[in-house]
Amino acid sequence: MTSVLKRVRRMLDQRRDGQFLVALNSAQQSDVGVSPTDLQSLSSGPADIRARMEAMAEAHGLAPDALSREHWREVDMARACGHCGQRGVCAKWLAGKRSDLSAGDFCPNAPQFAELAKSSDQESSV
Repeated sequence: MTSVLKRVRRMLDQRRDGQFLVALNSAQQSDVGVSPTDLQSLSSGPADIRARMEAMAEAHGLAPDALSREHWREVDMARACGHCGQRGVCAKWLAGKRSDLSAGDFCPNAPQFAELAKSSDQESSV
């Protein structure tokens, strides 16, 4: 029963957060820096998107703040993560249970993480 209650609470929290974001006026939406469509898409996604993206960044040798360097990229990656059909594989891979795979085998953001890692390497060597 506890898991059912947790799922209901999570669903209600997501709905509340989504309603808050969608209810922002255009000036507030501009302050957030995403379009109304992006707000709707991101707020309706799974609650663990950010944690999953940060874990994947770490797996690529990146600090979590690397995700926020380019706002457009962060939004695109969050959207891709939220709509990903490989969440189970991702969770297992991040937990070290799918060492037979590389992130590129299942993660739609793998090219983005690789590009961020490459640019971080180039910045640190300068």
